Amino acid sequence: MSDILSKFYLVYQNYTGIPEYGGSKYFVFIAWSIESFQYNFLVQELEKINQMIKPGRLIVRLKDSSRILPEGAGNYSNLDWLLRKADTSKFSLNDSLTVGNEKFVAVAMPGLNFESASLAYIYPRQLLEKKVDAIRRNLVASVLLFLLVLIVFAWKFAKHQVKPVELLEHGLKSIARRDFNCQLDFHSSDEFGDLIQTFNSAIENMKDLEVARSVQESLLPPSDFSTDKLEIYVKTQFMTSMGGDYFDIAAGNGKVYIAFGDVAGHGIPAALVMAMIKAVFSDCIESGDEKTFLESCNKIMLYLRNKGWKRMMTLQFIVIDESSNEFSIVNAGHCFPVKIDADKKKVSFIKARGIPLGYVLTKNYTVVNDVLNPGETLVLYSDGLIEGTCATGEMFGFDRFESLLLETVSDSSPIMWQKIVSAVTNWCVEQSDDLSTMIVRMK
Repeated sequence: MSDILSKFYLVYQNYTGIPEYGGSKYFVFIAWSIESFQYNFLVQELEKINQMIKPGRLIVRLKDSSRILPEGAGNYSNLDWLLRKADTSKFSLNDSLTVGNEKFVAVAMPGLNFESASLAYIYPRQLLEKKVDAIRRNLVASVLLFLLVLIVFAWKFAKHQVKPVELLEHGLKSIARRDFNCQLDFHSSDEFGDLIQTFNSAIENMKDLEVARSVQESLLPPSDFSTDKLEIYVKTQFMTSMGGDYFDIAAGNGKVYIAFGDVAGHGIPAALVMAMIKAVFSDCIESGDEKTFLESCNKIMLYLRNKGWKRMMTLQFIVIDESSNEFSIVNAGHCFPVKIDADKKKVSFIKARGIPLGYVLTKNYTVVNDVLNPGETLVLYSDGLIEGTCATGEMFGFDRFESLLLETVSDSSPIMWQKIVSAVTNWCVEQSDDLSTMIVRMK
C-alpha cells in the first residue's frame, strides 16, 4: 500500500463485514492513475462547458504531459506557446490565433485551484468584432440620443430661464435710461413669472415716482437767482430720487423772500408737503402777509398730524430789505444760518430759535433782525451736511463745517457748493440725508 501511495495513486477503500466477529467479509481495493482521472474529468467537463460557451472554446493544457484538451485544439497556431507562457505568468495573456482562414482572440492564464494545468479561452475574432461594432453603434446611438435630449433641455431652459433674465436685463437698462414705460411680456406660473410681474408693478410705481419727482423739481426755484444787490445760488443733492429738503425764493416791493426747510422723510409724502408749503409761501408773498407764513405752515402740519401723518418739518423764513440791507429771520427748528464777514475771516451763527412745525399750535415765533453788508455772505444749509458720519460713527460736525466755509467762500458760489458737498460725501460712509445749501451774497 505504501508503495502505491508513494507513486501518487488515488486509493479508494471500502470495508464491509460483520463487526461482532472482528473481521471483514469483503475487502475491495480500487486505484486510479491521477493523470488518467484528471484527463477523463477534463474531457467530460470541457465538453459540457464548451457547449455552454459557444462559439467560444475553453482549452486546457496539462503541464506534466503537455497534452492539450479537448483533442484537436493543438491545431491552433501559437496556442501551445501561449499556454506554456501562461504556466510561468501570474497574469492572463492574449494573442491572436489562426485556424485555416479563421482568426481567434485568445486569453490564457495559469490555473488557480488546478495548478497542474493552464487554461485558454478563444473566441472568433470576426464575431467579437461584430459585437464590438454593435456596442459601438449602440454607444453612438446613446450619445446622439443624449445630445438630442440635452439640446431639447437646453432649448427649454433657454426659453424658461434665459429669456426672463434677458427681459429683466432689458428692463433694468430701461430704468437706467429713466424710461419707465417699459413693461416686460412674459407669462409663466413659476418663480420667473412672479418676478416679471413684480418688476412690471415696480416699474409702474417708479413711473408714478418719476412724475412726482418732476413735480417736485418744478416746485423748487432755479439754482441761480439775482437782483441788483443780491446774488443767490441754491442746490440740493437728494439722498433718493425724491428728497425732503425744501427751499423757495421770491422778490417784490424791494424785498427778497427766502424759505428754507426740511420735511421729515422722503418720497411722495414729502413732495406733497412741499407742494402745500409752496402754495402758502406764494399766497403770503402776494398778500403781503409774510409775518403769518410760519403760523400758516404750522397749521397745515398739525392738520396732517391729526390725520395720522406723524411727521414734522423744520423751516426758516428770511426777508431781506435791499434798500437797507437789513434782514429778518423767523426759525421753526431749522439749523442756524451762518454769516461770513466781508473779510472772509469770521463765521457767526444767527441763533434764531423756534419749535418745529407740527408739534403745537403757536404764534410765538421769535423774529431775529440782522444786517447783510456788501461783501458778506449768508449760508443756509440742511442738517445732512452736519450729521453725516464716517466709518467710526463721528459726525462731520459744526467745527469742520465752519472751517470748510472759510476755505471755500472766496470761490464762486457753484464751486463753493460743489466743494462743500464733496467734502461731506467724502467724509461719510454713505449719504444718509439730503445735502442742500443756499449761498446768499450781498454785492
